[in-house]
Amino acid sequence: MKARVVDTRGKVANSQEAGSLQILTKSGMEKVKQSWYSTGDLVVKDEKGRYYSRGREDEQIISGGISVYPIELEQLLHEHEQVERVAVVGIPDERFGERLHAFIEPKVSALTEEELRRWLKEQARRELMPKKITFRSKLPYERTGKVNKKNLRD
Repeated sequence: MKARVVDTRGKVANSQEAGSLQILTKSGMEKVKQSWYSTGDLVVKDEKGRYYSRGREDEQIISGGISVYPIELEQLLHEHEQVERVAVVGIPDERFGERLHAFIEPKVSALTEEELRRWLKEQARRELMPKKITFRSKLPYERTGKVNKKNLRD
């Protein structure tokens, strides 16, 4: 299978530049003509040709003019020893346009927002700092096993 990463202008992205993942497929009734198909995934391709997920194109937010991918904060929060599961979504923000809202399923109920924010301050870039953190005893899941982000509410 052939794959490529393209930027917002449809040009092949540079190494380490996030863009839309496209795969070369045969299309049409006869499956003769080959064309590039967008998967809807945001990825980065490194200099060795490996692809790394940055989330889905429809999850990207713009916060203060910076592209932010909720999956980056999710991956970071998974590294915290007291976080069991996490889901991050974009929410409207008057000052920045959009910000992140993290929903946390902690391993222990003693985990506090203040403790998590202190930890994040040392780990995360400024644009990844969530505007809101909400703790849940259980996150909602779809039958596929993925967190149902549409059912996340304060």
